[in-house]
Amino acid sequence: MRKYKKISVEKEILEEVYCNICGQKIKKDNHEHFEDYLHVEKVWGYNSNKDGKKDDFDICQHCYEKWIKTFKISI
Repeated sequence: MRKYKKISVEKEILEEVYCNICGQKIKKDNHEHFEDYLHVEKVWGYNSNKDGKKDDFDICQHCYEKWIKTFKISI
């Protein structure tokens, strides 16, 4: 026989996202889903001058399009 106990678990949910380039808030649709955006997360390794540092940022679609146009080698 099993007996269960109900517990409350605190959980973090993503409420707002802002573009790190333009500062605009990423919009949500009627179902509370975010408009698509780029999220980058990088933990720097041994062969860098940022060893162990973690960088993360978000970029809206508009800024992403402008950003990739600056690349020397197109994607």
